[in-house]
Amino acid sequence: GNRALPEHLPELIKKKLFDQFSSGAGNRRMITPDMKDKAVCYMIVVGLKLSNFNINLQHLTEVAHLDSRKMKKLVMMCGANVEQDTATGQGRIILRKVLTKFDVNYTPKSKAERQRTK
Repeated sequence: GNRALPEHLPELIKKKLFDQFSSGAGNRRMITPDMKDKAVCYMIVVGLKLSNFNINLQHLTEVAHLDSRKMKKLVMMCGANVEQDTATGQGRIILRKVLTKFDVNYTPKSKAERQRTK
């Protein structure tokens, strides 16, 4: 259960993480490999957002207990790239382009409006 998560995390956060990234019912919930991959992808996305879209590959690989090939695959699934930092020689996870933009006021054009602009 959530006892496997680090002790320094508050119980409320442990419960939320375990509920979000485990499958099954009741006391028989478990973290499957697919759910672990999903959790790592969340870590990549949150890490990129918090660190100006540039994070250390080695640190994340150690925290997630994954080999570098598996981590690189998950990084690519998130739309980011792994690049070698020339100054330090370490791998970095970098998101060069923000893939989506969200505009609260966006309204798609109707078919008639699209036809008029052609």
